Amino acid sequence: MVRILLLALIGLLTACKEHTVNSTNSEPVAVAPAPPAKDTFKVAEVIPSVQLRIDPGQTYALYLPTGYNDSTKYPAIIFFDPHADGTVPLKLYSKLADKYHYILIGSN
Repeated sequence: MVRILLLALIGLLTACKEHTVNSTNSEPVAVAPAPPAKDTFKVAEVIPSVQLRIDPGQTYALYLPTGYNDSTKYPAIIFFDPHADGTVPLKLYSKLADKYHYILIGSN
């Protein structure tokens, strides 16, 4: 009976032991990136090249309609130009974008 109580006590003590992690074998803790700074673009002007934050080698042309502000949601039209010049369709349709309040994006 004493053996059983001794084994139960040892089992209880080892089961309640605090689990510690060796700091040399632990996974690195991911730190959340800081939120990106707000972009400021000119309104009612074709911007020929805007770089992507994730891949700066990729660019697009951008047109924000007259009266654009950050607090209002606007629909957007994305153009894929076969010559990789996104400014061409933006220049053609900028007056319509102003009239109907659309954002125009042209892939470079």
